[in-house]
Amino acid sequence: MKELLTALGGILLVFILLVLALVVAIVVLLKVFLPKAAKMMSQGAEIWLDAQNYVDSAVSEIIKDWNYLELLKRATPQFLESVQPEELERVFYYFFQQIGKLESYTGAICNGVSGLNKQEFGQLIVGDYVAQAKFTKKSAKIKGQIIKQDNQWFINTFTISNEGITLVLGLTTTPEALEEAYNKKIKLEGLLKYDDYK
Repeated sequence: MKELLTALGGILLVFILLVLALVVAIVVLLKVFLPKAAKMMSQGAEIWLDAQNYVDSAVSEIIKDWNYLELLKRATPQFLESVQPEELERVFYYFFQQIGKLESYTGAICNGVSGLNKQEFGQLIVGDYVAQAKFTKKSAKIKGQIIKQDNQWFINTFTISNEGITLVLGLTTTPEALEEAYNKKIKLEGLLKYDDYK
């Protein structure tokens, strides 16, 4: 009987030590990782707010007078490759004729942002947004994608739609696809430099 009590006491002691070790591990994790998690959440909220403010400012400037130049000066290089300025001017004029002048803009809602932080090209953030606007003839939904690189936001896609009419400009992307394109560009530049060297 004494041996049984000794064994049970030993098991209980091991159990108590395991519980204490678990409590210590949890306290350490909370002290180390909780502040980091809180900081990351704060940074995420800051990025989201920054994205939303950029979209509201940019979209308002673009659609208030249907100024295609406002869109072009905020566009990513990928967007500029996919759209001819003369064509964009004609399309904006057509939309102005169809839905009219801006009366009210309700503001953008960012549906999400994702990003990468790489030493080669710095911080890269991609965000999607949707907004509503009322024009003199009709209302429209404005959707798009923005990209932030080197602390500067750019418009990557711009879509306006209303009853039966949709204008889609640019091609959507992801941070990973942009990283892949960047790496391909670097490899190509390296090959060209090697050929020049020979």
